[in-house]
Amino acid sequence: MTFEQTLIISILSAVVAGALSILGVVLTLRQNNKQLIIERQERREEKIQKIWDTRPELEIVNYDRTILSNGYLEESEQFIFDCLIEPYNIHKISNKEKQWVRIDYTLKNIGKEIIEYMDFIPLQKGVFFYDIKKDTNLDKFEIGAFKEKATKCITYYGDKVRQGDTIKIRVLFLKELEPVNFPTVSCCIAYKSFNKKYWRQNFYVPSKTLEESMLITEKEYNELTTRVE
Repeated sequence: MTFEQTLIISILSAVVAGALSILGVVLTLRQNNKQLIIERQERREEKIQKIWDTRPELEIVNYDRTILSNGYLEESEQFIFDCLIEPYNIHKISNKEKQWVRIDYTLKNIGKEIIEYMDFIPLQKGVFFYDIKKDTNLDKFEIGAFKEKATKCITYYGDKVRQGDTIKIRVLFLKELEPVNFPTVSCCIAYKSFNKKYWRQNFYVPSKTLEESMLITEKEYNELTTRVE
């Protein structure tokens, strides 16, 4: 074998060995990268699962439906939300002309996380809330006492709702204009938990149905609580 042939074989051997070495390094890095991605995904899933396992969640533990008698309401302070659902111009309606239905809900936080504050929101287009605490006196339910413009959101910034705590909500509406949950659900409760997460539960007022809590983004929460028509 000539010197030139030996040199060529040596060079080729070195190139092949180098290529194989580089390939080995690339494959090792790729495998390590895949493993890192898997570990990150597992940690992300574990974090999400932990958030889900410790989430706050409200459940209906008591439901009472009555016809409002003589236009009188008892003390409103026991209800964190005390409101009238108004789909049309309520100022054209007399107390004597229509019959009012009252729904009392008692909700319990059956989750493991504290609720810091919450909002009660009508979801259907053209439907608004009148806040009875703010817009009328506590002794007599009078339509004329309400403001001209209702709201799309009522906020509660009172005591934190801890695990096992109960809250009360009172909703009133005209019997002839009872809310329906079609084509969309009538209302929802949205809230921020103490661990800085945002949640939503669709609330099928005036029924006994309250969906389980669903994690949403801060942007989605803000869109819910600031929407206008």
